Amino acid sequence: MKRLAVILLTVVLALPGFCAEEDAGDESRFRAGDKVIIRVWRQEDLSGEYQLDSSGDLRLPLVGEIATAGLTADALTDTLVERYSDFIKSPMIIVIPMFRVTILGAVKMPGSYWVSGAENVTDLIAMAGGLAEKAVMERTKITRGEEVLVVNAAQYIRTGKTLDDIGIQSGDIVVVPRSRWPNWSELAVILSTIALGWSLYNSIKD
Repeated sequence: MKRLAVILLTVVLALPGFCAEEDAGDESRFRAGDKVIIRVWRQEDLSGEYQLDSSGDLRLPLVGEIATAGLTADALTDTLVERYSDFIKSPMIIVIPMFRVTILGAVKMPGSYWVSGAENVTDLIAMAGGLAEKAVMERTKITRGEEVLVVNAAQYIRTGKTLDDIGIQSGDIVVVPRSRWPNWSELAVILSTIALGWSLYNSIKD
């Protein structure tokens, strides 16, 4: 029985699929079009914000072109330290990856925003101008290519999870749905309209 359980668990783990929580454990990789903030200690002329070209390469002062394909932020940092060591003694470098996430639906300013992954869900919503009326955070959709995952973003807000924690990646589309049911103010208007209509009907009938 125990052996069967192990086999079943292995099969489940091997199944492909979109899972934000599983992706959270993976180190993010750079993709074409992403940005990266590079800070070189005491070298303001070398520090700045750079964008990866269509091939996923960076073009930096002094060291020229750097291929980032398949690299994590730590790996890119090591590469830059090695390359800049030819020009700077013991360079101290910080690399902050930036990528675009699109948020649509029941937000006031839908669009694409640059994030580092360290932001939490509340930060992303704030970038989009806050929630619009009748937003349903409990059924938020995350779309990546042809894959769609429905998550309880309200729970993420309560627990303070970051975009990295929930596995948000470059190019993901976050859609906050809008409830089809009327809210209290709309319901009050509907009831008032019905009451007025009924009153007019009775007055005409009499």
